[in-house]
Amino acid sequence: MDNSPFLQPIRRADHPPTIPPRPAPQSAPEPPVTPPRPAPQPAPPSPPNIPPRTYPGPSAPRRNRARGKKNTKASLKVSALNIKGRGNPNVLHDDNKWYHIWQTVREQKIGVLIVGEAHLDDNHKHDVDQLFGRVIRLEFTPDTESPSARAGLAFVLNKKMVKTEDVKTYEIIPCRAMLLEMENVDGTTLSVLGVYAPNRPYLNGEFWRKIREWLTEAP
Repeated sequence: MDNSPFLQPIRRADHPPTIPPRPAPQSAPEPPVTPPRPAPQPAPPSPPNIPPRTYPGPSAPRRNRARGKKNTKASLKVSALNIKGRGNPNVLHDDNKWYHIWQTVREQKIGVLIVGEAHLDDNHKHDVDQLFGRVIRLEFTPDTESPSARAGLAFVLNKKMVKTEDVKTYEIIPCRAMLLEMENVDGTTLSVLGVYAPNRPYLNGEFWRKIREWLTEAP
C-alpha cells in the first residue's frame, strides 16, 4: 500500500448528504371562468291604456229661453256616502275623491247624494264647481273650526236627474245636520235630511234632540 499522504482511505460519512427534493412541476394557471349569460327576461307588460280624465266643466250661464221640462224619471234615488275626508286637497289629483263621487252619481244614476265627512271649505267647493258644476250642484255645511280637516256635510245634486234651480238648504247643526228642500219628480216639494251624527252616546242623544226641536219649531 502506498503511504502517500495524498492517498488517504475514504471514510463513510456519519450522515449521508441531504438532497433537496425536486420541486413539483407547476401546472399552468386555469383560464378565468366566464359566468354564464343570464337568460333574456321577458319585457314587462305594457301599462294599461288608461284614457286621461275629462271633466264636465263649470256650470254654464242660463240662457233667456222658455223653461223646458227636465228629463227626469218617475222616481228619485237618494243615497248617502261617508267619504272619510276629501283625499288630496288638489281636486285634479288622482287621490282626490270628488272625481270618484261624480262617477258614482253618474253611473248609479243617483239624484241626491248625501256626503259625510266632506272636509269642504269655500275654496275647495269653488274648485269642485269649476270641474263639475255643469252636471252637479253642491251644497254643504262646513266645520266651524277646521273645515278642511274634519267633519262637514254636503249634498250633491245630479243635474241630469233632478231640478236644481229652486233648491233651498237649512243648516240645523253646523257640519252635522242640514235640510234640503227641492222639487220632486212629480212636482211636489221633497225634503231630505242629511246628518253626520256623533258617536259618543251623550253627544248623540243631544244631537237628535236638537234636530227634533228644530223640526218642531220650523215653519
